[in-house]
Amino acid sequence: MVSERLCGGKSLPKVVRGHAFLGMVLTPMQAMVLVAVDVRRDPLPAGHMMCTVVRSQWVKSHASCAKFGSSINKVDETGLERLREFAVSGHHMYSETVDLTRPFPSQRAPTDYDPEYCWNQWLAGPFERAGLRSCCVVLLQGLGCSRTMSCTGGTFSLALITRKSIANPGTRYNSRGLNDIAGAGNELESEQLVWAPAASDAASGPGSTREAFCSHIWRRGTVPVHWRHELTSSVTAPKIIISDRPYDGVDEFVFECCQRYTALGMSGNITFVNLLRCDTGVCVCVRARSHARA
Repeated sequence: MVSERLCGGKSLPKVVRGHAFLGMVLTPMQAMVLVAVDVRRDPLPAGHMMCTVVRSQWVKSHASCAKFGSSINKVDETGLERLREFAVSGHHMYSETVDLTRPFPSQRAPTDYDPEYCWNQWLAGPFERAGLRSCCVVLLQGLGCSRTMSCTGGTFSLALITRKSIANPGTRYNSRGLNDIAGAGNELESEQLVWAPAASDAASGPGSTREAFCSHIWRRGTVPVHWRHELTSSVTAPKIIISDRPYDGVDEFVFECCQRYTALGMSGNITFVNLLRCDTGVCVCVRARSHARA
């Protein structure tokens, strides 16, 4: 990635070396490109690789077509500053060889992703409009790591992939229950893969080996009915408010879950597990009953 800097009134090139483009923002004055400078690579079955962004960098380049006197307003300037402050490093991952937005092994191409788990959809807009969407990786928020372990019978590999949905993200107490598009607050899909690494020809590339593996998938989020927290004091527990129409959108939420896994050829029942305490007389008990009914 090449940007420009001024030195004594002259424009000098500056080279930034990175592993992938994560997004771009265009303003009347400049282009800002987000680059993954350092990544951690973790292997998956069949030679695939997932990359966690360890360090990212915004690279600015002056827009040669900018008009004299071009500027951005205060609102946009504040938005750009907040965008630059957003924590990307250590919290996001991608893969250039396999679609990580669906359970492994997805039969889709990395660019044919599920939008619900893509966190740089807007940032990739300039690439997509230029017909270069494949040049910008699909960024997921979550955890991706794998380890190789030894046991009496030999060695095996264990991988954990956690994907956070963009349907209803937010900070604690602010994203609870379902929203207007039937997205559950802070919904996470986790997948655990276990496989025995097979000897293969590294030159054959990803997908060239057939390794036996097992996969276990689970999801966790706030109770998928309409409810919220109301903070009345900084020293007391927040009050739980159940909506007058708590079950609106529950059928849509469950349907989307079923569609996601049946489309992948998975069979069986979807089990909802209540992790809420059910003390008699406590408002949480009402929320637990709402969850069971949903």
